[in-house]
Amino acid sequence: MDAKSILMYVLALLLIGITGVNLYATMTSKKRKEKSNQSFQKIIWPIEERLLSEMKARKLNYNKVRRMLNDQDQGIIFCADEEKRKAVIAMADSSVHFDYEDLKDSKVLYSVKGKKVEKAEVQATIKDTIYVYEIASREFNPRSLLGKVLYETAEDFAKLLEEIRNS
Repeated sequence: MDAKSILMYVLALLLIGITGVNLYATMTSKKRKEKSNQSFQKIIWPIEERLLSEMKARKLNYNKVRRMLNDQDQGIIFCADEEKRKAVIAMADSSVHFDYEDLKDSKVLYSVKGKKVEKAEVQATIKDTIYVYEIASREFNPRSLLGKVLYETAEDFAKLLEEIRNS
């Protein structure tokens, strides 16, 4: 056996090993996604159920919906009826219904310590009351995957509120 054939066998074994690892990763990622989706639905569904009954009672049609989770696994749902210009921000224990005109301001606030973000929250001023929605309550690195998700969630939520305020 010469060096060329040994190298071919080693490469073939290496490729078989890499293929096995990829198959394993694919199988476990599907299971993790399913589990994550079930967890998300378990948190969000009670809030959605309450919002559906409130929607029917108020004779609204929520055509813009955004579902979010914070780092404490608390659900936040934003719904808007663009035709009647009414919106709601709901969590497990509370709901805030408001007209588009009542939304005075919205902003994202970050508490930064060095290269880490300690806290991220969205503040919404509705009428004369300030509501604070905590997106991240634990320290995170804004460059990590979780940090990017939390950052994007906070920014998207504030942007959505700004669109409502400016429409």
